Amino acid sequence: MQSNESRAPKKKKVSGLVVMVVVLAVLVAGYFLITAIMESDSLNRQAQEDEELQVTAFAELSGFSYTSDDGQSMTYTRQGSDWTCLEYPDFPLAQTSVKSIVNAFSDIQALRSIRDYVSLEEYGLDSPRYTVLLEDEEGYSTTLLLGNPAPTGWYAMCEGGDRVFVVEASLVSELTFDIYDILMFDRMPGFLQSEVVSVELVYGGSTYKYLISEDPGSEEGYSSQSTKDGQPIDIPYLQVADALDILDSWRGAGCVLYNATADQLGQYGLDEPYYTITLDIFDVSEESSQTIKVAFGELDEDGTNRYFMVNDNMQVLYGLATDSDGVVIDLITEGLEELQSEPTLSEMTGGYLG
Repeated sequence: MQSNESRAPKKKKVSGLVVMVVVLAVLVAGYFLITAIMESDSLNRQAQEDEELQVTAFAELSGFSYTSDDGQSMTYTRQGSDWTCLEYPDFPLAQTSVKSIVNAFSDIQALRSIRDYVSLEEYGLDSPRYTVLLEDEEGYSTTLLLGNPAPTGWYAMCEGGDRVFVVEASLVSELTFDIYDILMFDRMPGFLQSEVVSVELVYGGSTYKYLISEDPGSEEGYSSQSTKDGQPIDIPYLQVADALDILDSWRGAGCVLYNATADQLGQYGLDEPYYTITLDIFDVSEESSQTIKVAFGELDEDGTNRYFMVNDNMQVLYGLATDSDGVVIDLITEGLEELQSEPTLSEMTGGYLG
């Protein structure tokens, strides 16, 4: 009897421990369940918020057009992977630039949304600054209205919608461009100085010609035979080489006119160029030749760049710095006895270009 009574308290202790373990397990399970519910609720709220802030969600656009409040409009359509402009079908567009604009409007996430408002007028959406039509290949379309600038961003809404959004201001910046900003124009081509076999400068009523050939006996390895209007003159090859270095650095910053008419060329002084440079180039490895002809017209309104045209392609370019402009002419004409009495380009401009 004594031994049985001594074992009884141990059973009670074991039973109490089991209860504690079960309670702990229930508490842990409850904690994880509550945490999971809270996380799920948070994710649902986040998904709901994301959905409320989602303005557009196109996988891929096939059409993009916009009209501004001043009546200007542009329409872009995609054929395959390339975009064209309806208003300028012959203009070769810089595809990366167009795709950057299109991608910005394909998937727009707003900064915030406004449901309770009195009037669209306070957001400029009764008479929007821009009306943007977005279309995909399946025929789904959305018209986006952009109104007034917001303290942070820009007010917008989808036509027919009931919410006002605040979107990134960069969206409006994407629309403030000119067709020439995304034009793939013909820049001045690069060349290797060692492949230039002749340089011709037509300037001031005279024609300067430089025939360049390899000359192992000279320090530079090349020499040039120079003439002015057919008469021999003495221009060191190094001066011609320096001029070629500057010419090779010119590319052009932009295009002013594409497919210009003869009358339009005259507006930029390219009907009777201020000067013209022609390079004859021979690629020994390819056994091929090419000619680069650059005609230079008038200065721009600021007097800092000169308009020019490459190979008579009827594209008026700009971006030639005037200081380089003067250096090239000075290098090619400098030191000639025949020109000592004639002003150089730098002298004619008061040293501004020299």
